[in-house]
Amino acid sequence: MVSDLKQHKGKSGSSCPNVQEWLDAFEGEDDVFVLTISRNLSGSYNAACLAKRDYEEAHPDRHVFVINSLTAGPEIALQARKLADWIKEGLSYETICEKITGYMEQTGL
Repeated sequence: MVSDLKQHKGKSGSSCPNVQEWLDAFEGEDDVFVLTISRNLSGSYNAACLAKRDYEEAHPDRHVFVINSLTAGPEIALQARKLADWIKEGLSYETICEKITGYMEQTGL
């Protein structure tokens, strides 16, 4: 990434995904897990929550679980790996929601 940034000659910037971008990412999925950086540092969490509301209203049989990672560092990678492991294990959506909530209560980098 650093190499790409050094070579880039155009304008750069950053912003959180807007509600429509989240909705586009959710499209066609039944069970979605959203892991955002800390809501204290970005509007990503709030935008994802609004998209969750809209998506579940449009698709009552689908679920979106928005997770405020409470961090902006390497802890997010640990949380994402745990989610991936539980999904690969075939755990139910509800069980994964419970487990990630409990996992986050035990971490804190």
